[in-house]
Amino acid sequence: MGIFYSLKAKLLLFGLCISLIPIAIITTISYFNARNALKQQVLRDLTAVSESRKGRILDFLAAKEGRTIDFCSDGFIRDCLEKINRGKSLRQDNVTALNKHLSTNKMPTDPYIAAIEVVDMNGKVVASSNETMIGRDVSDQEIYKKSIHAASNNSYVSQPYHSTYLDAKSIDVSAPLTSRRGSKTIGVLINHYYAIVLDKFVANRVGMGESGEVLLVRRDGDNIEFFTPPMYAPDDTRSLTVPMDSAEAGVARLVLEGGSGVLMAADYRGVDVVAAYQYIPSMDWGLIAKIDKAEAFASLKTLEIVVLILSVVAAAVVASVGIIFATSVSRPIKRLTDATRRFAGGDLKTRTEVTRRDEIGDLTESFNTMADKLEKEITGRERRELELRKLSLVVEQSPNVVLITDTQCNIEYVNPKFTLLTGYTSEEAIGKKTRILKSGKTPPEAYKLLWETIVCGSEWRGEFCNKKKNGELFWVSSCISSIKNAEGVITNFIEIAEDITGRRHAEERIHLLAYYDALTGLPNRALYNDRLSLALARAQRTREMLSVLYLDLDRFKDVNDTLGHSIGDQLLKTVARRLADSLRKEDTITRLGGDEFTLLLPEMAQTEDAAGIAQKILAAVKKPLTLGGSEVNITASIGIAIYPADGEGAETLLKNADIAMYHAKKQGRNNYQFFTPALHTRTIEQLKIESSLHHALEREEFIVYYQPVVDVETGRIVSSEALLRWQCPECGLVSPAEFIGIAERTGLIVPIGEWALRAACAQNRALQDAGLPPLSVAVNLSARQFQQENLVEMVAQALKETGMDPRFLALEVTESAAMKNVEAANYMMKRLVGIGVHLVIDDLGTGYSSLRYLKTFPIHALKIDRSFMQDVVTDSNDASIVTAIISMAKGLRLKIVAEGVETVAQLEFLRSLGCDEAQGYLFGKPMTAGEFKKILEQDKHLWV
Repeated sequence: MGIFYSLKAKLLLFGLCISLIPIAIITTISYFNARNALKQQVLRDLTAVSESRKGRILDFLAAKEGRTIDFCSDGFIRDCLEKINRGKSLRQDNVTALNKHLSTNKMPTDPYIAAIEVVDMNGKVVASSNETMIGRDVSDQEIYKKSIHAASNNSYVSQPYHSTYLDAKSIDVSAPLTSRRGSKTIGVLINHYYAIVLDKFVANRVGMGESGEVLLVRRDGDNIEFFTPPMYAPDDTRSLTVPMDSAEAGVARLVLEGGSGVLMAADYRGVDVVAAYQYIPSMDWGLIAKIDKAEAFASLKTLEIVVLILSVVAAAVVASVGIIFATSVSRPIKRLTDATRRFAGGDLKTRTEVTRRDEIGDLTESFNTMADKLEKEITGRERRELELRKLSLVVEQSPNVVLITDTQCNIEYVNPKFTLLTGYTSEEAIGKKTRILKSGKTPPEAYKLLWETIVCGSEWRGEFCNKKKNGELFWVSSCISSIKNAEGVITNFIEIAEDITGRRHAEERIHLLAYYDALTGLPNRALYNDRLSLALARAQRTREMLSVLYLDLDRFKDVNDTLGHSIGDQLLKTVARRLADSLRKEDTITRLGGDEFTLLLPEMAQTEDAAGIAQKILAAVKKPLTLGGSEVNITASIGIAIYPADGEGAETLLKNADIAMYHAKKQGRNNYQFFTPALHTRTIEQLKIESSLHHALEREEFIVYYQPVVDVETGRIVSSEALLRWQCPECGLVSPAEFIGIAERTGLIVPIGEWALRAACAQNRALQDAGLPPLSVAVNLSARQFQQENLVEMVAQALKETGMDPRFLALEVTESAAMKNVEAANYMMKRLVGIGVHLVIDDLGTGYSSLRYLKTFPIHALKIDRSFMQDVVTDSNDASIVTAIISMAKGLRLKIVAEGVETVAQLEFLRSLGCDEAQGYLFGKPMTAGEFKKILEQDKHLWV
């Protein structure tokens, strides 16, 4: 065996490689120690430089302050200034002498002085070594204000600034001048120094390398000013300014906050530097000594490269050797592990190839030997046990119920699905009879057939309704068969059952939806027809009577419109319950839809039985009830058809009951009516009229008749009322009472009414064109017309097309139509009056008008209904009503017209009350336009 085939040799080699890591770590530590020592040395050197430069700057400023105070003690300067202040005649001579003295005797004593100024008490420069400065006002400058009020021998140093007189940056030092004879301040002396003199203190870069420099900085508002020129500033920049909050101002901002210290940060160029800084509090200046970080640590560069190379090499060697070693060991172990896992999973043929001559190879060879032996030890019995376990899992995890009993129906086994479905655990079920699941809903005959089938060895299939442990019912579809031993003897029974409860509920729901009304729960039309057919078949066999009732709620639409559909639904449910409570057990009630119900009453002994039940239903329906906080009163109309008198088929009986119900509606509602052949005949006639009415307008079968309206006092015709007639080719002249109601119901009244309006306007205009005196014509508006949104436009268009003056057209609106929606009616009337027509309330007294609203309508006249005129002479009640109406009209200043005047006595009664106009058979029946024209031409007075 070679030396490197052993795992021990490989581990030794890997250990030698790992020894490189401590060497790399020691080298890295040495590098960081050297770097830290160098850093401390650099910082100490920079601190020494900054402290030295700070001391020299302070010494320089102190010397210049002393120089200024020394100049202020010069007697010649003080004497000349006092003379100048007193304004003697030789003032100019004193100024000249003082200027010469400053330039000759003082300027040479200090090579750094740029100029000297003498300022009087008013802040005016009276003398200067620089004549351009003489006469300037410095009273508002800090250098003057700080000194003029200071004690003698006190000086003040200004911040650097650019002097326009020197054309350079200057630092000023000032001190007060006092009189020779006392301490009285007589002026101020200011020495100007070139600020560039400070450069000599910071420009010396000895020992600071190539990148080192010393900078002086100060605050300038929100900026920092480098007032000594930085080495790396542009050539044309004497001073550099950076924002206070910028990254480049980091070190400068720190020193101006009053600190002194060292740090590594970015400088004004954004380059990383090592810096020492000192704060000069007397001037609020900062001094910074810095050197580029790269230069400061350049000596460590070689050591850094060595450390980096050594670390990389050590890491690479260790990683490479480790990967090679790990791979060479892990791969065969992984192959062996995978083979073991496959073998444990049942793949007994699994073996692994021996490819190594080390310890792992020996382990692999041992595994193959063990696998061969285990494969041979597996017997047929173990294989059968495996199959049995699989079968057991199938039964345990089956989605169907599996139940095994003995031959006496004692439960021996149940799977988990049985527990999940029934609620019985296996412990609770085993040993019990299967009767614990009986619900009592399955007929005994079904169990008998089941037992007879399975005891003879056959298979039984069927459905059961069983009961759970908690009493809840459920449905199953079961397959039950016998289990036999080797001799063919039945030893057990096995049941496999599927839960079909959801399916059965769905079927019941479908049946419910198909045969029952969703709102009331009553049978629907389909179920009713089935039951009616069965009842008819039974009645035919037994020769019994049965009744079909058709019920419709009265004014149910008003409930929906006023209280809402939800209240309407509640009302229908309540009515359905009341109807059900009013019927016998064998009767059937059905909701056909909307508010229509049908009732089937089988086994009727006599017709009066149906009438009794109808009366009972009407009484039950009309009982008041409260819905949504409102009291609702409802009634019903019922039609009754009797088998076999009123029909022998289901459809005929329902149709005839429906006809009878409509007859009940016409009789005033809240009643019942039996079907009669006359009703059928009448219905046929109405259908015929309705069919012909649909074509009457296009066939021009309508005619307008006119009934004259006369002045009660004079008997002269003052107007007319247009009355529509229908000349039907098949039915002859049809009365409005016969077709107006049908036209209203079908909506044909709208186009018919528009035609009548246009015809009346055209014929009235023709009478005027014939030279007859202009009279107004009244045209009736149906309730449906009055609700049309385009009514005003239609009337205006008719007037325009016929050329009729609007003031000769009166539109009559019935009292009930006007009061149905007062606000809408009032709005419509105002629009109609706006186009110039007159409005008349017709049939006054027959509706439910409110005088409070009546007075607000823009109407011109009221018409008394003919029903009050029939007995007005003989009936005191009618007389009182007519009297009250006329009196009210006069109070409202409205014209009053009486309809239905047929006798002279009626006319005299109206005249006695002051009635304005009247119409009726006394003056003339409705007539054609030609006949009415002849009467107008005769100019007759129409009364007897």
